[in-house]
Amino acid sequence: MIWESSYWKNDLLREMDQVNELLSLSEPQPDEEIDELETRKGVGLEKFMFLSAYIVRKLLEAFKLSDEVEGTKLTIGRYPRIPSSRNVPYYDRDPLDFLSAHRIEKFYRLDAPEKVTMNIKGVVNQLVHSFIFVPQLSISKRDCETVFNGVLFNSEKTKGDWLFSLQLQDWQDFIQRVAHDDIVEIIYSRRDDSLVKLSPAQASAK
Repeated sequence: MIWESSYWKNDLLREMDQVNELLSLSEPQPDEEIDELETRKGVGLEKFMFLSAYIVRKLLEAFKLSDEVEGTKLTIGRYPRIPSSRNVPYYDRDPLDFLSAHRIEKFYRLDAPEKVTMNIKGVVNQLVHSFIFVPQLSISKRDCETVFNGVLFNSEKTKGDWLFSLQLQDWQDFIQRVAHDDIVEIIYSRRDDSLVKLSPAQASAK
C-alpha cells in the first residue's frame, strides 16, 4: 500500500524527463556507435513504459488517483491476429511464443489497424504483463532521423487476438495528469463499500 503518493508522482515526472532527454539525443557518445545509441534509446523507452505503468497501477490500487483520472480512456490502435492455417501440418507451423514474438508481421495484420479506446486499468495491465513489447519507430521528415514515437504490445491473454499500439505522446500526456492529480474530497460508505475520490474540478462542480 502506498501511503504518501507525491513521491511516486514526482518519480513519474523525473522518469519522463530522463527518457525524453535520452530520446532527443542525435549524436552518440565518443566511444559509442550509432546503433548502440539506438539500442540505448530503445531500452530507455522500455524501462520508462514498464516503470510508469507499474507506478500508475500501484497508485490505482492504493486509491491515490481521483475518479476523474482513474476513469481515463486512452485511444490506442489494435491489429488483428492472422488466423493460423489448419491445413499446415503442426510440425511446419511457427507458433507464437517467446522465440518468435519479435516476428510481429507474421502473426498480426499490420496493414489493418483500427482505433479503439481502452480504460487505464486495461492499458497498465497489458504493459505490466506484456508478452510482446516492441518500440514503434518513424523517420523524421526534417532530418531523416529515427524517432521513437510509441510502443506495440499485448499480453499473454490478448496475444491470440490483438496487438495494440500506444503513442508515446498520449501516454506522457496521461502521466502528466497522474503526476498533478490531487484528491480533495473522499466519500466512503462501509455499508455498501462505495468510494468516491473527487478532484478539485469534480469537488467544485458539486
